[in-house]
Amino acid sequence: MIVSTDSAEYAAIARSRGAEIPFFRPAKLAEDVPSEDVLLHALDQMKKKNLEYDLVACIQCTTPLVNCQDIDSCIKAAQGEGVDSAITVTKVRERPEWMFSMNKSKELQVFMGNTGEMRGSWGIRQSFLDLYRPNGACYVTRVKFLRKNKRIIGDTCIGVEMPRSRSFDIDTEEDLALLDSLIKMETIRKFV
Repeated sequence: MIVSTDSAEYAAIARSRGAEIPFFRPAKLAEDVPSEDVLLHALDQMKKKNLEYDLVACIQCTTPLVNCQDIDSCIKAAQGEGVDSAITVTKVRERPEWMFSMNKSKELQVFMGNTGEMRGSWGIRQSFLDLYRPNGACYVTRVKFLRKNKRIIGDTCIGVEMPRSRSFDIDTEEDLALLDSLIKMETIRKFV
């Protein structure tokens, strides 16, 4: 496993955990940039070392509860005939059929799906088709597809379900504080 970083501190941590750091990421790829740019840079650096790959796995550090089984399942799914990629997903709880947008006057507007009265029958959750969202943990993509299309989610993409209890995607300080609290209370340990 290689880690792409611009930080000597993070490189030392990664090395202490058995990862290789064969190059450092340039400053232009150290800010908010698409994962595809970082992966393509890493693949180009490895190609210079005469190492080429069929698949590339992107493990996001912002989803720390991903485990080896999740990653292995994504790799296995991405190896399927005609598959471009596999990603970890989790089942959604918040139904888009029950969502609204709000205009400047704070008036609610039906967002999608429910064309009936706002106070009418919206149906029951159990009658809806299960929906899934990417949880940000692991993306495995065929290198050929990534190079050609500059996308990590392929036209044919397999979902690998992770439980909601491990699908924490840390995007804000609030997300980090919540996960930290759950870990300190050992609440999350029974799910990991």
